[in-house]
Amino acid sequence: MNHGQVTIAGVLGAIGVGRSRAVKGRDIAARIGVTRLRTVGEVVELLREQGIPICSASDCGYWRASTAEEVEASLRESERRARSMLRQRRLLRAALAMMRGQVALRLSGEAT
Repeated sequence: MNHGQVTIAGVLGAIGVGRSRAVKGRDIAARIGVTRLRTVGEVVELLREQGIPICSASDCGYWRASTAEEVEASLRESERRARSMLRQRRLLRAALAMMRGQVALRLSGEAT
């Protein structure tokens, strides 16, 4: 087993089943002995690509879904975060255009 496999196995083993057993990324990193928190997120993404239903929420961390309802709730949360990020991106682009002296015209019917 190479270092990458140890990390994958460690992350999977550190993540509890069910939201009530969620674990923060920093706690997973400490448990498996990695200093780079981003490593945990990268491994979680690899596990998700393998079909393992790992959910997450900013208030409690990562967990392996124990029910379809947990997956659905996690999907709703990630969609909410994605909408928020897209709104932030749109607002920052508008601010950048204003900083550059460009005029931003809003067409009727265009979302704000």
